[in-house]
Amino acid sequence: MSEKPARKKNRLDGHDYAQAGAYFVTLCVKDRAELLGEILGETMIANERLCRGDYQSPALKDDSTHSAYNVVLNEYGMALDKSLKRIPIIYKNVILDKYVIMPNHLHMILVIRNSGRLIIAPTISQVIKQLKSSVTKQLGVSIRQRSYHDHIIRNHSDYIRIAEYIENNPARWTEDMYYIKY
Repeated sequence: MSEKPARKKNRLDGHDYAQAGAYFVTLCVKDRAELLGEILGETMIANERLCRGDYQSPALKDDSTHSAYNVVLNEYGMALDKSLKRIPIIYKNVILDKYVIMPNHLHMILVIRNSGRLIIAPTISQVIKQLKSSVTKQLGVSIRQRSYHDHIIRNHSDYIRIAEYIENNPARWTEDMYYIKY
């Protein structure tokens, strides 16, 4: 009987994931199935249901047509979006800074702030667990992969690079590592 290969550790040894800072997190749908919505591009009407964190850019504030690639969310994607927006309500010292929901994954920047008070900060794992649980409860079925990927954002240039990646992710969908060509 052969042994299963050892699972790669996802978290940085010794890092306190409740520590103040910014974290880039990616969550995937189970088997990378495109369950959250679809990419529309290049020209679309601004009043479509979009999901891009920090979302309503000035170009999207009216009903005009603009050039962009965007994700139009379905029921599953809207459930995820609703749960994402609850993170700062549930965790007062966590900011959902930027995010994009793609057809089969989510990228987001979470920021944990130190408050001057003795509030125990949640770990990134606790926030993700609550997010996954909330989506599963809304849908009545789990659509998520078991784990998630995180990257500790160490400086401003790292933050800018990741924020731009999130913003441009829909336009690069067919080049994305999570894109599955059918």
